[in-house]
Amino acid sequence: MMTRQDAPRQIVLPALYRSALRMTRKHGMNTLSRIKHRMFPAGQVIRLETGAEFFVPPDPHFFGYIVEHERHISRLMAATVEEGDTCLDVGANIGYFTATMAAKCGSTGRVLAYEPEAANFAMLAANAEIAGRQGFHVDAVRAAVSDRAGTLALVRGEESTLHQVAAASTETRPEDIVPCVNLAEDLQARGIDDPIKLLKIDVEGHEAAVLEGCADLFRRGRVRTAVVEVTAGEPAREIAAILDRYEAEVTCWLDGRWQKIPVADLPRRTDIQIRF
Repeated sequence: MMTRQDAPRQIVLPALYRSALRMTRKHGMNTLSRIKHRMFPAGQVIRLETGAEFFVPPDPHFFGYIVEHERHISRLMAATVEEGDTCLDVGANIGYFTATMAAKCGSTGRVLAYEPEAANFAMLAANAEIAGRQGFHVDAVRAAVSDRAGTLALVRGEESTLHQVAAASTETRPEDIVPCVNLAEDLQARGIDDPIKLLKIDVEGHEAAVLEGCADLFRRGRVRTAVVEVTAGEPAREIAAILDRYEAEVTCWLDGRWQKIPVADLPRRTDIQIRF
């Protein structure tokens, strides 16, 4: 497998790809991603709007990171995070949002990024290395996050952003067993007692367990803002019940803006912003 070390040191601005995409009225995403893949078979380093450099693997699946990946989250991070802050990226994948936050945290802040899947983690670690060369501080942690420490089973999705975790069974293959941590306990073990300026959680259905594991952090006022991906239906109702325990302002990303809508009533999968 090609790695970040094999990639050309050619810094590309995502805006260039977005301009090309607009020329096709956004119908050319697949074509443009295939062209980029052929032109840069070892992957490519891009510069995000925050100034962070970020390695994009050659898989066309990751092309969305360059042009329009959840820009409302990137804008929230840019508006919320400041120099010297500590942030957490739970379900970091290859580190797109990790890099975004690291640049905003600057040389005196830090980001802890959690990702359990091996291939994703390898790219996350490569991007943490790039961040370090820029003077930013990223700790890549190969672990899932849950309500308690232990192990979970990795359930692989068709694409790298769709992997999930679940309780292990006797049928779980050894190579699919991954470590998991309770976030509050892990921070304590690392000697980190800083306020958490932004906590991002995107774990494909395991969000409620992550939030349960953050109870001590929430009670102590350690988390200032969280952004969580929520699936409509029972998962949304479960998360709403957890959030009801705390005094928090919750808004939901719907129809292109943040709105005050009950989480339990979400009509579709989306992100919620929680300010404690």
